[in-house]
Amino acid sequence: MIKYILIMQICSSLSGQCEAPKTMGIQFNDHYHCAISGYSIAGSMMKELGDQRVNDELINIRFGCRRIMEKEEDV
Repeated sequence: MIKYILIMQICSSLSGQCEAPKTMGIQFNDHYHCAISGYSIAGSMMKELGDQRVNDELINIRFGCRRIMEKEEDV
């Protein structure tokens, strides 16, 4: 069965560098729900970082939804 995992990365347009990507530990049944969650979590992360840091470092948040094959359990 195909699942999707959300991967987030905080980047600075000022320095041109990004932190290491982080897997969010959430699995989704489809790309749509993964992407919607990515936008929502990115907004929350920006609020957590605060306007001062976001503006000073020109922060942006990248995310992607990676397809994975979930192991099917033996019944």
